[in-house]
Amino acid sequence: MKLILSKIKTYFGKLDKLLLFMCMGIACFAVFIQYTLYENDISSAVTASQYKTQIIAFIAGLVIAMALAAINYKYLAKLWFIYVPLAMGLTLLLFTPLGIQREGADDIGWLDLGIMTIQPSEILKLAFILSLAVHLSKVEDRMNEPIHFILLCIHGAIPTLLIRQTGDDGSALVFLFIFICMMFAAGLSWKYLVMIAVAIPPAVYVLWNYLMQPHQQKRFQVLWDAQMQDVIHDGIYDTGMHKVSIIAKLSKFDQLKTALNDLGVTGMTVTQVMGCGIQKGTTEKYRGVPVDSTLLPKIKVEVIVSKISVDAVVDAAKKALYTGHIGDGKIFVYNVTRVVKIRTGEEDLAALQDVE
Repeated sequence: MKLILSKIKTYFGKLDKLLLFMCMGIACFAVFIQYTLYENDISSAVTASQYKTQIIAFIAGLVIAMALAAINYKYLAKLWFIYVPLAMGLTLLLFTPLGIQREGADDIGWLDLGIMTIQPSEILKLAFILSLAVHLSKVEDRMNEPIHFILLCIHGAIPTLLIRQTGDDGSALVFLFIFICMMFAAGLSWKYLVMIAVAIPPAVYVLWNYLMQPHQQKRFQVLWDAQMQDVIHDGIYDTGMHKVSIIAKLSKFDQLKTALNDLGVTGMTVTQVMGCGIQKGTTEKYRGVPVDSTLLPKIKVEVIVSKISVDAVVDAAKKALYTGHIGDGKIFVYNVTRVVKIRTGEEDLAALQDVE
């Protein structure tokens, strides 16, 4: 018993308590944020099951972290030939039908294993840190020799570019940041630092102007653009482009079209649909004949506006469609995150302009 207590005492004596408490604090804060978002109904994206899952994941992560802390990381590092191929293999499976895209995400970052889903980039991240540490420890002072520097850069580029190919730009930047920090910590020569500093401006210029899509640029622009920051609502950036969907009586279409044209709205999508509101069993008249309102023929008009005020479109539609009777219709407004004009490749606001 004394031996067990002695080992436990030794274990906690070597434990990095500050790091442990910092990680626990961050995890608790994440749970707190999700809980307050749910309880105060601030974001519909957070459900009760999600913040409860976060709590379970926090506890499980703490247990695993405590267990891993008892293992000498040098032993784990030596097993790189096992976990690196495993992590790479799981990541490559994202490019098969097993790779899935979560709702609201723009990348294929999750792997559906049938009984559970996992995010291979997180496993690859751990494998990358350990394997790069092994690589750096082997070359030591020789890391600044051109051949070893190039090999280290290839080591960092492979996982970074692989994750980038899945569409997960954020995780790719994290991999790049980890690589740079570890290289600096290992003693990267100032000569390479000067070379990197000189290469950054032209690299940023090419990346920004020729490689990044408008929606990717906005992720950075929002950091310094006060106007963009002012139009973030419920965690969603308001792009200034909106879709207005109007469902109305067929007989009112001409009046609605005229009202929209008078505002300057020239493009629209018109669909004949069948539908009803919440007044089940209410009788309406269609072409003078009483009809049960379970399903009635309607017209759906959809327009995308940017320069024209959404409120102006809504007000014009209300005035054109109002009769005061059941069945006048409904108006729905959506935020449009991205628009692409197929013919020219123009995006967002430029794609909405009626110019040749």
